Amino acid sequence: MEDNIILRNEGYLGNALLQKSYMTDTLTFVKLRNKGQKPQYDVEETNLAIIERSVFDRVQVEIAWRNSKKKTKEVGTKAVLGKYSGKFALSEILYCGECGKPYRRVTWNIRGNRKLCGDV
Repeated sequence: MEDNIILRNEGYLGNALLQKSYMTDTLTFVKLRNKGQKPQYDVEETNLAIIERSVFDRVQVEIAWRNSKKKTKEVGTKAVLGKYSGKFALSEILYCGECGKPYRRVTWNIRGNRKLCGDV
């Protein structure tokens, strides 16, 4: 997930993670991302911190929470449920007391009428 790379950058803490990538061969100059093949080194306080450690840690927890949301498709609907969406303020907060499903803004049936939670 490369779209939130700024939020995961440890450089804002004043730290540096060394050997994120490595060269496979010095003649061909093929550079690969290090996913555990080589040791990585975390050097602390290499520069001034822009944000505090507690703020950075809270952001990492929020990213993990948003990524943990399962994407499920409910039978008979076009929308994917369970996926985090910051578009609506109460998404993933309000749940139906009857069926336990998360509330959606509006659900409509084929005839253009509003469909309530208990209706089939």
